[in-house]
Amino acid sequence: MHNIKNFVPLGNVENAGKQTAALVIIEDWHNRLLMQLRDADKPIVYPGCWTLFGGGVEKGETPQNAAIRELNEEIGICVFGEKLIPSAVTLSTDCRKELIYIFSVKLDISPKDICLQEGAGFAFLDRKQLEKINVIPYVSDAIEHYYSMR
Repeated sequence: MHNIKNFVPLGNVENAGKQTAALVIIEDWHNRLLMQLRDADKPIVYPGCWTLFGGGVEKGETPQNAAIRELNEEIGICVFGEKLIPSAVTLSTDCRKELIYIFSVKLDISPKDICLQEGAGFAFLDRKQLEKINVIPYVSDAIEHYYSMR
């Protein structure tokens, strides 16, 4: 298990499975969050749901480095590690019980800056819009925690 001391645990994270992931709450200057729409036609967990950008932590990689790599791979955005703020750590709600590290960052970013390489789509959504869409449960909890800390 990676060091979680800088992350607020959302629930019990002691019984994590073998996989680890890093996700990033990206907020623009209009206070909207950048969300990814998962593919609906692939054999993945939570198809057609909304989530944050990020992905699996590879062997020998820190969650922070995974978050940086995944943002570059998935949307073509380069973020310096010192800008990523540790936010929360939680477990995925599927059978894998993946340990999920959540970072946050505020960026001067707009839709034209996104080069989508993974997922069915993306959107910049405000808090009221987020309440009306189908967000993965543990991601929704992480977003609520993020809003409570602001």
